[in-house]
Amino acid sequence: MNKSQRFRKWMVFLLFTFMSWWSCTGSKAFTADSDLNEEETVLEESYNVVEGFKGNTVEAEAIAATISGGGLLGLPNRVNGNMGTVGGGISNQAGELGTVSGGFSNTAIGIRASVGGGGQNTADRDSTTIGGGYGNTANGSYATIGGGTFNTAAEVNATVSGGSGNVA
Repeated sequence: MNKSQRFRKWMVFLLFTFMSWWSCTGSKAFTADSDLNEEETVLEESYNVVEGFKGNTVEAEAIAATISGGGLLGLPNRVNGNMGTVGGGISNQAGELGTVSGGFSNTAIGIRASVGGGGQNTADRDSTTIGGGYGNTANGSYATIGGGTFNTAAEVNATVSGGSGNVA
């Protein structure tokens, strides 16, 4: 078998492998009917994924929410909104489109809010972000805290890069 034939066989193998994978894991969130315009797109299927501690919960009305693991007795992880995600840790909470990657007692309940980790951090406004640390609060829309301890980003578009006890 020459080099060209081996290449073709390899490409066919990759193509069929990809097609098999896609048929198993393809998009299940929604399927748009080509006869509908964007305003009439129908949400046909959505799945919530809850792993880890059996007490981890997703709000009943939430769709496409994910809890990947973590949680303990009395300290479960929770998702309270559509497409919220908790990666792990204990006693973390995510809201609509919010993400808590891990840590403990972190809260990302603002729409599109994000907490990377650490402990007792709260991102509770639209598009707020906390990278990590302890006891930080981002409650101004689009505010960011990189890390540190007991920092507050309370104004719109405020940024605290880190440190301790800073307010922006």
